[in-house]
Amino acid sequence: MKKEKTMVVTLSTDELSEIVKKSVSEALDAHSRKNASMPTDSNEDFLTPAEAAKILHVSKSTVFNYEKRGWLQRRKIGLKIFFTHESVNAILNSGNS
Repeated sequence: MKKEKTMVVTLSTDELSEIVKKSVSEALDAHSRKNASMPTDSNEDFLTPAEAAKILHVSKSTVFNYEKRGWLQRRKIGLKIFFTHESVNAILNSGNS
């Protein structure tokens, strides 16, 4: 078996606080960079519910009703909801808005 070495370091509260802040900040930055470069389905454009509502000339609640009926394809990225531009155009072309 391999012996592991244990090191005891004495830090002040302020030093420990700075180390934790730096580590959390670096982890959040890495997470943000990872999410910013998330690939989309074939580089498809996504619209917020408000943008979809504006294009369709309906309210945001109607946009969500369209989604419940299966007329709009929803994508969730993190906590945010988006609709595919393609499905919004399909509604425009069908005359359902």
